[in-house]
Amino acid sequence: MPDGAPQIGAGIIDPDIVAGRISTLLAEHRPNAVKPLLAALLKLAPEHEKLPLLCADYWCEMQDIPQALAVLQEAICKKPTNAALWLRQAEIFSGAGRSADAVQSAAQTVLLAPDSHAAKARLGLALMQFGQFDEALPCLMESISALPANAEIALALAALSPATAIEVLNHAIVYTPLAVGLRNALARRYLCSEQAAQAIRVALQAVGDGIADVQTHCLLAFAQMQESHWGDAAVSAGRAQSMAPRNVWAIKLIAALAGRAAGRHIPVTDDAQSAEQALIEGGTIAPGAFRALIAEQEINGPVLDLFCGPGLNAIAAQGLDAGPWSGIDPSPKLIARCAEHDLYASLQQIDPLEMPLGHVPFPIILMNEALAYLASPQPFLATVRANLEADGFALAAIPTGRPGLGGHGLFTHRETAIAQYAAGAGLSFETPRAGILRYLEGIPIPGVIAIFRRL
Repeated sequence: MPDGAPQIGAGIIDPDIVAGRISTLLAEHRPNAVKPLLAALLKLAPEHEKLPLLCADYWCEMQDIPQALAVLQEAICKKPTNAALWLRQAEIFSGAGRSADAVQSAAQTVLLAPDSHAAKARLGLALMQFGQFDEALPCLMESISALPANAEIALALAALSPATAIEVLNHAIVYTPLAVGLRNALARRYLCSEQAAQAIRVALQAVGDGIADVQTHCLLAFAQMQESHWGDAAVSAGRAQSMAPRNVWAIKLIAALAGRAAGRHIPVTDDAQSAEQALIEGGTIAPGAFRALIAEQEINGPVLDLFCGPGLNAIAAQGLDAGPWSGIDPSPKLIARCAEHDLYASLQQIDPLEMPLGHVPFPIILMNEALAYLASPQPFLATVRANLEADGFALAAIPTGRPGLGGHGLFTHRETAIAQYAAGAGLSFETPRAGILRYLEGIPIPGVIAIFRRL
């Protein structure tokens, strides 16, 4: 008898009992135990209303999304007015990243069940995923009052309306206290609002409730670093890495803490693909901003790309006259990843902070976030100046804010301080762009894109 099979009483098996048992096993992520019961339900009640939904969920558990969608499409063709089928199809489309299809299925669900808050919520989530934020907001706001325990709705509303995010998340946590995603989102929101003490409180509550995950511990370490609680931050970062040894953020936090006493650090990652993905998903503006500024100048020629990473700057600058490109980075795997693009004439695995940059001056030097790796950037700026052509320029992305080691593992400096460092090194300092440089685990890194020239 298969695991969890219903007992036969008086020679009759109730199909609803079988369907209920299948739902339980799917919720427990035990698809192997589900398969024989699905076969039994198909034989007992081939027209059972839950059968296509259960089959679709089974195929989702087996990571076969095309088969799950095929089951639902066949059922929809037979019963096109069944709103539950359209709703589940919309959910699967969303999970598969097919946002346009998700919007269409969710909209059909609302047409068939206009009073369904679940349908309106799914439409709002699909519209948000599709980028239609103004249309998504009323759907989500209408459904949250009826579904206050739905963490997905609360997270979406918090993302769409930062001004009310803290209120929305706190309200949702009352109804879903064990949803760690809500706790993490609330801690992030407090950090974005420069309320590190509140972020610490929220993260510690999650730890005390036994629901903390690696992101919780990273957020806690981040907040504790903002408050200069270095010992506590080291413990939190260590717990994060013990839970996920290859987590890029945990590695960077630990590197930053270890290098604090030395006054500088280099967050080198052994996972080039993860580093590249983190930069792209974090929305780094440096490659695009660098391209625009290079295009605006009347100077072309060789480019030196310091901390070149996976080579995003050269990719963004394709089509410009600038080049050939030379790249330097301390990570061998990032250098290897950079080489795959075949856009650099030379690549060296060297620490740019500890070496002379060369004997031939460059008209263009890209410093990326190099200044953020230094408590005192002036010596490095002097080295850059010595290797910059007289009429050349250097570009940098610089996290700004109160001076010190930020929770993201980068040193931050006030713009006035950077101007003083630059002047001391014989460089002018301009900031043509300011704003959010990128996001790290959902936390914004504010700063400036700066231009340096020889005085």
